[in-house]
Amino acid sequence: TEFIVQAFAAPHSLYARDCTFPPEKAKALIRTWASHLPETSDPAHQMFTHITMWNSRYVNFPNLCFDCSPEQVEWFEAKVDEIVEEVGEGHCHSFAHSWFDQLLFEAGRDRGVIENRAEALMDRNQGYGANGPARASKNGGYLVDSYNVS
Repeated sequence: TEFIVQAFAAPHSLYARDCTFPPEKAKALIRTWASHLPETSDPAHQMFTHITMWNSRYVNFPNLCFDCSPEQVEWFEAKVDEIVEEVGEGHCHSFAHSWFDQLLFEAGRDRGVIENRAEALMDRNQGYGANGPARASKNGGYLVDSYNVS
């Protein structure tokens, strides 16, 4: 097995537009979001977009723009809003924050599982990975090159 990686400097700023939908809009959101992936995946837009679904009363559609110029932010917001409008019933809010704020958020700061300081990211006993007897975390993902939503 061979792994090839490339590292980049941490971004100086992140601009986020987070949207939520009721669960009955999940299929429409996935279809619409997927139809826009060629544009949103273009590295020139410096955008990260995904959909998260939990066993809850909402579907989350978080989007990030990394070190974006004002013109890129304008395109980013318009693209996210276009997707939201096509799907309907979405509610969005925007905010700017730092890379470390994003890392701490994803590690559970807002749920109280990690301290609100960058140094806490180096403590393997903080964050979601510290819960349970294993005291570590397993992460995984799926790469899907075809899909069918019925």
